[in-house]
Amino acid sequence: MKTISESAVLVSKQPNAYSQLQIERQHFEQFMAYNLLKLALQAREMATGCDPAAREFLSTLANRFEEEAAGQTAKQRTVPFWPIVSALCIALLNILLVTYSERDYLPPKPPPSPGAYKLPTPYRIYPDGFVYSAPIPQQFEAYADDDNDTQSSPVVLYEDDKPLAWPHARGYLVSEHGLGRYSLQPGHVFFSSSDNSDPRSNGRSYWLVLPSKSDERAP
Repeated sequence: MKTISESAVLVSKQPNAYSQLQIERQHFEQFMAYNLLKLALQAREMATGCDPAAREFLSTLANRFEEEAAGQTAKQRTVPFWPIVSALCIALLNILLVTYSERDYLPPKPPPSPGAYKLPTPYRIYPDGFVYSAPIPQQFEAYADDDNDTQSSPVVLYEDDKPLAWPHARGYLVSEHGLGRYSLQPGHVFFSSSDNSDPRSNGRSYWLVLPSKSDERAP
């Protein structure tokens, strides 16, 4: 049997042990909150350049990470939570890695024709419109629609391997309605994506194609 003095020592040690456990739990919560915020930041970075569906999924995932991180720092938990949170983080991190890998390692689509010119990253003309602009190379300058009364440029703008449907569009129509409208002007092409998504981040490539003479004669 333990003596009275030994029991007193054990009792005196219990509060210190409990305090140490509380401190360790607080440190762990801070660590988890920090890592959840890192995961949220990574998810938002990965969302840039994804298609709309993947971007929405990653944004939702980032919001969930941030909510969980806020919960860790806002209150102390009274039940063990780290196994659940750890499993959730591992599962979601695997999803992020798979999504990131699929986005980065999908083979690029080939150009629609051998002489196609891939547009560089465009810039937005108006903050609330659908029109974007990209410079064109010198070999396309001679085919620009520089006369609004006789817009007849044979150059076709492709979105990946599909031609956009509305060539020779007026600038205000490209901006207000979009949906694949475009116009080849001296020095630049003004265009919108087929679904009004941002061509800088929708994961698609845009190509200028000058049809061959045989294509132009085809019915």
